[in-house]
Amino acid sequence: MKCLRTCILILISLLLAGCAEKKTSVGMFPLDDHPLVDFYVPSEAESTYHYLLYTMYRLHGDDQKALEHFQMSIGASPSPSAELLMELSAIYSLQHDQERAISVLEQAVALNPYDPNLYKLLSLYYYQEYDFLRARDAITRAIDLGQTSGEDFLFLADVLEKIGDYESMVQVLHQLTLEHTDNYVAHYSLGVAFYRQQRYDDAARSIRTAMEIRGGDTLSYRFMLGKLRLEQGYLDQALDIYEEIYRSSLPMDTQIATGYSMRIMETLHEYGHYDLSIKLAKRMLQDNPSWIWTVDYCTLGLYAMQTNAVPDECNGNISLPAGSGHAFTRLLFQYLDTSTPEDRAQILHLLNDSQSQGILVQSMRPFLDIDKRFGRSQGPKMLLELLQSLAESPREALAMGITIADMIDNTELQLTYAADLYEQYPDSVSALQLAWAHYDSGNLQQAISIAEPYAKKKDAPAELLNFLGYIMVDHHMQITVGGNYIRRAVEQESNNPYYIDSLAWYYYRTRDYTNARIYIERSIMLLQERDPEPDDAIIFEHTGDILQRLGDQYRAFAYYARSYAFRDEPRVFNKMQAIRHSVDAQR
Repeated sequence: MKCLRTCILILISLLLAGCAEKKTSVGMFPLDDHPLVDFYVPSEAESTYHYLLYTMYRLHGDDQKALEHFQMSIGASPSPSAELLMELSAIYSLQHDQERAISVLEQAVALNPYDPNLYKLLSLYYYQEYDFLRARDAITRAIDLGQTSGEDFLFLADVLEKIGDYESMVQVLHQLTLEHTDNYVAHYSLGVAFYRQQRYDDAARSIRTAMEIRGGDTLSYRFMLGKLRLEQGYLDQALDIYEEIYRSSLPMDTQIATGYSMRIMETLHEYGHYDLSIKLAKRMLQDNPSWIWTVDYCTLGLYAMQTNAVPDECNGNISLPAGSGHAFTRLLFQYLDTSTPEDRAQILHLLNDSQSQGILVQSMRPFLDIDKRFGRSQGPKMLLELLQSLAESPREALAMGITIADMIDNTELQLTYAADLYEQYPDSVSALQLAWAHYDSGNLQQAISIAEPYAKKKDAPAELLNFLGYIMVDHHMQITVGGNYIRRAVEQESNNPYYIDSLAWYYYRTRDYTNARIYIERSIMLLQERDPEPDDAIIFEHTGDILQRLGDQYRAFAYYARSYAFRDEPRVFNKMQAIRHSVDAQR
């Protein structure tokens, strides 16, 4: 602190000396009341003075104080330069205040519209906020002004991919590869662009070119080639590529080897090629018998293929820790295969606390995902019987049935359990679950008829009121009545972001877009209080719909892009493309 004070005193002394001949009738005035500063300087030097303090506080690590003095420096300047505004925007960005960072940088661009660096930074800010249309326009303007590099074109290509303009993405990258033939990143990115267009042979050629230019470690590029072969149905070639990646990674760091190997297994399961995953898992376990996670993939692959026994090659050379997820995976496989009382008893014996029960449920999920893919119901029923043996009441057992049915998207089974629950325990909670089941089955009117009698009661729970009100509003059925139900839900839980979203949607359906915007912004604010980076695709889509109606197409696109990033819903992608074409038509 003493050193910092000395530096400030020296700087201010120099400042006083330079300004001694510029005193006016305004005279001298006290500046900062911070303990570091307790003297006077001429008023004309205020801007420079605050800039010096900004520099000192920043060096000292007091970012908040530094920002305050930078703001005062610019405020005291009659005409702050674009460079100063650019620096201020960078400070805001570092403090995660992107709204101010963008606003200040836009002012800088207005002052100096011919500086490509300003546009490049502005494009990055837009990109971070999912405002990809403005990001595209800004980086394109920077490129048009010159002083660009290959990285600028690669960034533009990335932006074009985000907005779904794959044709322009190919054009940009193709031109870049012609001008910079040795830019392997450009060739690889061009391969990705071709992949987006489902031009798999062109994609493979570009990626191979990138590999030839780069040389050395090209495992990530080869991984993409394997994915291309899966898309084309060349399964033997894909398996050869993945095995080559696995073999090449073994001499590397253990973390790299296991990382690539797990990524390969995840991809094969994602594409449903369980037979290939079994083959590769066996080979991995021959080399690495202690890779316990490979035993899991092999076991799940066998379950998918309905193999009745685990071969020795899938056992590895390791003892599965009792009560671990790995142990439960093996036990669940045995239970689903034979369903003997011994298998059941062995699992139940390990369920001695809530933690072990949680591990069991987590271990069930991959089996349920496989059953969901193949439309099987026997496995889920057996798993449900196992869970129900842990239920503390018959009601909880029925509720478990609804949950399992929902996890495998079996609406018929979900409706069966929900109907049984409501028949045995007719109250608002079971009514809501039955109404949900009917709604998921596509029977909207039946869902309303079940839920509405309970919604009319004074003590109706907020969750039921919101559900009923939202589906009525969303499907244009008694919108005013639905809106009243939503308001009653909000009265009970005024800070519930999902209920506030429903209220915003009510206003949207009634074409009151101003109020819709007010409430959807409040919904997002409440979401951010729970999580600084919320990922609710529905609320983001609603925000895009509302902003589009208000004519704010750029921000609408940004929220659609957020929604699509968390859930690649074709409906949302189509909305993005409609805005993109509309904006481009007006350029």
